[in-house]
Amino acid sequence: MASATLIAAAPALTGAPLATAALMIRNTAGLGGLLAVGAVWGAQWAWLLPVGWTLVVILSGPASGHLYQEILTWMLQPAATTSAAACAATIAVVGVVTHAVLGARR
Repeated sequence: MASATLIAAAPALTGAPLATAALMIRNTAGLGGLLAVGAVWGAQWAWLLPVGWTLVVILSGPASGHLYQEILTWMLQPAATTSAAACAATIAVVGVVTHAVLGARR
């Protein structure tokens, strides 16, 4: 919540937006899907997939040479990248369905 507030306030502070709304929505949906899948293994492990994927992507950097690279690094791709949007939407749907069917482990 605090990071979203800072990103929303950034244009007033710096004069330039840090991220577009489409980019924030795409990344929030994808990370939320990863969080939902992680919650199936229990609340204590729910953070592992989104943080792990983010860490690997940040360390490897954005890639745009091949389609599979764009899909694996969907978080760092520009907002107009169709493959990144499709990947994030797929992860979000899989996460919601997985969590709805299996539920969270207690």
